[in-house]
Amino acid sequence: MTWSHWFVAPAITSFFFLLGVLTLYWFLTNRIVRLLQKFGYHPDPEAVRNIFGLLYMIVIIFGLQLSVRDSANSWVFSNWQIL
Repeated sequence: MTWSHWFVAPAITSFFFLLGVLTLYWFLTNRIVRLLQKFGYHPDPEAVRNIFGLLYMIVIIFGLQLSVRDSANSWVFSNWQIL
C-alpha cells in the first residue's frame, strides 16, 4: 500500500499509535503500583516503571514487529528498526 491510498497521513497515525502505547504503559504501571500497595508492599513507583517499561518494550514493541515481519504491511513498522 502506498501513502497515496491512505485516508490519514502515516505521521498522524504513528502519533496516535505512540500515544496509545504510552497511555497503556502508564495505566498498567499505575495499576501495578496500586496492586502492590493493596497487598501491603511499599514499591518505589519509578523502579516499577523502569522494570515494567523494559518488559513492556520487549513484549509489545518487538512482539508487534515480529508479528508483522513477513506480512504485506511490514513496511509500516520499519521506523521501529532503530530500536
